[in-house]
Amino acid sequence: MRFIRTTSTLALCLAATACAPVDEIEPGAETVSRAFELTDDSGRNTVTLVVTAEDEATLDELDPANLVLSVGDDIEAPAPLDSEGEVEGAYRLPIEVDVIDERLADGVDAIRIFEYTPPVWRDPFSIKAYYNADDCARITRHSFWHRVWGKIMYKPDADSAYLTLLSWRQLGNGESMARCRRGSYRMKALVQARNHRDHYEVEFY
Repeated sequence: MRFIRTTSTLALCLAATACAPVDEIEPGAETVSRAFELTDDSGRNTVTLVVTAEDEATLDELDPANLVLSVGDDIEAPAPLDSEGEVEGAYRLPIEVDVIDERLADGVDAIRIFEYTPPVWRDPFSIKAYYNADDCARITRHSFWHRVWGKIMYKPDADSAYLTLLSWRQLGNGESMARCRRGSYRMKALVQARNHRDHYEVEFY
């Protein structure tokens, strides 16, 4: 029997043959585990999973209520999804999933376990501008899950237009972009993101 598991939080693509590997737990690390029992819609097929991670917080990323068991004769793993729900660039958590027990109806030769999350409406990308009379500006991304782009400009004097110091660039989580222009009249930081509340920080100094 083939076992394929695909989720948006766990491995994203794991098959019995060949697929992108899940991040591994560090050898020798202390771990915590939880067991879940899943039954498909027919009620005739049940599996017991053990999910293992290095801490409770990582396990909390997985909601067992969203796990779905499906069976079939020709199940294939779908393309990996990234944290924005797009193909490729998949993120992974250090987590391991094992099937420790299975009670399957006769004739079942493949199962798939995937994580279903009901679709939710998301804010569109928008650009927000920040201004300050200091000589330096810094943009720092703080969100692992949400993409952020930044651009830094300056105004030489009150009558001039804004000139670019750093062009648009996508920031990684924890990454900053900064630039100074001594003696400038005003600095301008532009940020493109879906949410402008807590995904990044803009500093002037």
